[in-house]
Amino acid sequence: MEPGQEAYHLDSLHYATAEQMEAICPTGIDFDRYATLANGSVGYDEADAHWDDAAWWDEQARAMWDEVDDIPDDGLYWTSVED
Repeated sequence: MEPGQEAYHLDSLHYATAEQMEAICPTGIDFDRYATLANGSVGYDEADAHWDDAAWWDEQARAMWDEVDDIPDDGLYWTSVED
């Protein structure tokens, strides 16, 4: 990836393109689960209790992305690749 290219930050020094994320973590409930758990927005006990509830996961993901700056401090988020 080139600096400035948009990609998902993966809570490490690594990035993934939208296509790569789609291949390993499809949109919808799978993506919402992965993102909210990776960002620590949902506890594992709570996640287990709602595992198959797509509407609940959508609500949790929306709340996570609506933080003050729309970017979690850690975890998974869409950004520009840094040098």
